[in-house]
Amino acid sequence: VPEGLLPTVTLSLALATQRMARRNALVRRLSSVETLGETTVICTDKTGTLTENEMTVERVWTPDRGWFDIEGAGYEPFGRFRQNGHVADPRALGELLRCALLCNDARLAPGPNGFEAVGDPTEAALVVLAEKGGLRHEHEAALRPRLTEIPFDSDRKRMTTVHLVDGGRIAYTKGAPELVIRRTTLGAEEQETALAAAEEMERAALRVLAFACRIVSDDDADDEDSERELELLGLVGMLDPPRPEVAEAIARCRAAGVRVLMVTGDSGYTAEAVARRIGLVRDGVHVIGPDDLDSLDDDGLRGRLAERDVIFARISAGQK
Repeated sequence: VPEGLLPTVTLSLALATQRMARRNALVRRLSSVETLGETTVICTDKTGTLTENEMTVERVWTPDRGWFDIEGAGYEPFGRFRQNGHVADPRALGELLRCALLCNDARLAPGPNGFEAVGDPTEAALVVLAEKGGLRHEHEAALRPRLTEIPFDSDRKRMTTVHLVDGGRIAYTKGAPELVIRRTTLGAEEQETALAAAEEMERAALRVLAFACRIVSDDDADDEDSERELELLGLVGMLDPPRPEVAEAIARCRAAGVRVLMVTGDSGYTAEAVARRIGLVRDGVHVIGPDDLDSLDDDGLRGRLAERDVIFARISAGQK
């Protein structure tokens, strides 16, 4: 082996990374340049990769008061609530806003260019919503201090916090609509109405969370028993706009013969709406959910991928 081979190969790879950097591609390992040249499929997450990961709550639905539209954008906590085109009093959504604020680990902080999110962007958007409605975290947390938390994870797809209030305990839960709604005391027809409202927002490319609460006893304050027989407070739909450069990047991948697949934890309707906006899918979209994925062997999965444009939705971290 010529002793000059190693520095020659290293230099050629370094030059390749420089050329890629000039085209806005950063390379962590030199060997990945070779791998990239052989790539035929890219599996990508949606939130924060294809989208900006800067959520803004645009719509709210409650079982008793119907639809509300929320003004404002980004993390600025200013904006009016509207219902049927008229300015509405946000106090009508008091307990929903309180649940969104307290079942939450994010905060807002002033920055050089306005308010910034400290924590998860989805939770920060909920803080913004509550503050638009006149609630402040310090005040609400003092009135209803948190006792315990059942954290969110990608399998449960929900989070619950238990708070002390007037000598008793109340559990606030937020999570995927299809999971939270089925745990409420709503009748079958009312549940279908709530699920239809969630689907309407998801088809408009909004990310939807359901919010619920329940008075709990000391015995079930710190386990999943607090997440049963819930009272549905409402649904919140958040817009996470696509990154402006994504549509062109996908078109370039397709022109180069590279297939791009979206693999997301969001609902199929939301994922499909975003995918259509960025040109990732066209007609004949097939959404593969977590149960479908678990039931397929390798050959079955290859067959499904060959059928048409495919989106993987509600996929857990382990499945990713």
